[in-house]
Amino acid sequence: MDETDQRPPLVVCDAGPLIHLDELACLDLLADFPAVLVPPEVWREVQQHRLSALGQAVVTLRQVSPIRPVPAEFVPRWPGSLPSMQGSSRSARRAGA
Repeated sequence: MDETDQRPPLVVCDAGPLIHLDELACLDLLADFPAVLVPPEVWREVQQHRLSALGQAVVTLRQVSPIRPVPAEFVPRWPGSLPSMQGSSRSARRAGA
């Protein structure tokens, strides 16, 4: 962003930071941003693991959906996993980790 660009930063958040900042009572650290955008899958994960994070008044969380389909390589193969982690966890198990 160059110095003449006065737009606020666009913030998209994953579930982990929302869950853990809420556990620490530190969601207010995100209050400097006009809104924090939360994709549907992230919203569901936070609902499941830390519902209280979604109801905080200290930060504006805005649930957003993609305007076009998400490419398959970015979609987890099972809830809570990333495709790139799938192969590495199998390799670690085979190696005795």
